Amino acid sequence: MKKGGRTYKSILVGLGAIACVTVLTLGAWSGGWVESSAWGTTGLAHNLPKTLSLGLPIGLFGLGGSAIIGAGLMRLWSARQFGRRLVERDRQLGSLREELAQSQDDLIQCQDRHQTETQQQQEHYQALAQKHCRLQQQLQTLEQQQRQERQAATQSLAQAEQDLAAYQQKIDAMTVSHNRDIEEIQADVEVTWDENEKLAQERDALQGCVAELKQALADSRSNVDALMKHQSQGAVEGAIGAIDGAIDDGAEKRGAIARENFADVGEALAAAQDDFGDVLEVWESAIAAAEDSQFGRPDEVYRALAAIAEVARDSFSGEDVKGGWRNGLREYGLDYKPTEHQVTKTKYGGDRDFRHRGRKQRMLKHITLGRNSVIHNLQIYFEVDRDRQKIDIGYCGKHLRCYGWDS
Repeated sequence: MKKGGRTYKSILVGLGAIACVTVLTLGAWSGGWVESSAWGTTGLAHNLPKTLSLGLPIGLFGLGGSAIIGAGLMRLWSARQFGRRLVERDRQLGSLREELAQSQDDLIQCQDRHQTETQQQQEHYQALAQKHCRLQQQLQTLEQQQRQERQAATQSLAQAEQDLAAYQQKIDAMTVSHNRDIEEIQADVEVTWDENEKLAQERDALQGCVAELKQALADSRSNVDALMKHQSQGAVEGAIGAIDGAIDDGAEKRGAIARENFADVGEALAAAQDDFGDVLEVWESAIAAAEDSQFGRPDEVYRALAAIAEVARDSFSGEDVKGGWRNGLREYGLDYKPTEHQVTKTKYGGDRDFRHRGRKQRMLKHITLGRNSVIHNLQIYFEVDRDRQKIDIGYCGKHLRCYGWDS
C-alpha cells in the first residue's frame, strides 16, 4: 500500500512540474516578451529576466494550484480507496455475520443434539440399570437353584451309592443263587441221565413182565371162576370191599396235603396262599393270570402249589433233597424246569417279567400241568428267595409263548 502511495506522489509532482512550465510559458506569452515565433531570434533567453519576473509568480501560483489539485486528487483517490476498503470490509463483515448466524444455528443444533443424546443416554442408563437389577435377581435365583440342585444331586448321589451297594448285595446273592441253580441243574441232568438208563432197564423188565402178567391174569380169571363156584356171594363182596379199602388208603396217602372241589384256579391259588403263606408269596401278576385261566382241574393247581411249598420247606431247613428241585417235585408227579430254552428267552423273555407291589422280576423256574390245550394246560412260574425264605409265585395261568408253542 505504501509503494502505491509513493507512485501516486511521483505522478502528482511530475504533473505539477509540467503545469509550472506551462504556466511560465503562458505568462511569457501573455507579457509580450515572447514573440510570435515563440523562440524568435532573440529567444526566451534574451528576455529571461522579464520572463522570470512575470512568470515566476504565475508559475508559483500554478505550482501551488497544482499541489492543491494534486493533494485534492490524492485525497479523492484515497477516499475512493477507503470507500472500496469499506465496501470490502462491509462485505467481509456481512460474510462474518452470515458465518456467525450459521455458527449460532449450528450451536443451537449441537445443543439440541446434545440434549437429545443426553436424554437418550439417561434413558439408556436407566434401561441398563433396570437390566442390571434383573440380571442380579436372575443370578441370585440361578445361584439358589444351583445350590438346591447341587444339594439334590448330592442326596441323589448318596442314594445312588446306597442303591448300588444294595444292588451289589443282591447281585452277589443272585450269583450265589444262580450258582446253586446251576449246580441243581447239573445234578438234575445227571439224575435225568441215570433215570433214563434206569427207565430203559425198567422198560425192558416191564416188557418181560407183561407176558407174565397176562398169563397171571388168565390164571386169576380161572381161579376167580372156580372161586365163584365154591364160595358164597358174601365172601366175594367182602374181598371186593377189602380191595376198595386198600385203594382208598393209597389215594389218601398220596393226597395227604390236598384239598379238593375248588371252583376255579383263582380259588385254588387263594387257598394255597392261605394254607402255605409261611413259605409262599403269591404275586399280583399270578392272581391276575389265575382269574383269567380256563384250566379245568383247579385241584391239581392246589396240589402243585402244596408240593412246591413242601419242597421249599425241606430246602430252606437245610435238608438235602437228592436230585434238587427236579427230583423233589417229581416225587409229587410234577414236571419241573429250572430255566427256559435260549430261543424262548430271546423271543419271549418279556412274557416272563412279573410284577408285585412295584417290583418287577423275570422268573424262569416253572412247572407245567396238562398238555396241548389252553383249557387243559397251565403253568406256574416261581423264584426262590433264600434270604427271605420265601417262594415268589409270579405266574399261575395259561401256557406262555415259548419255542415251538405260540399261544
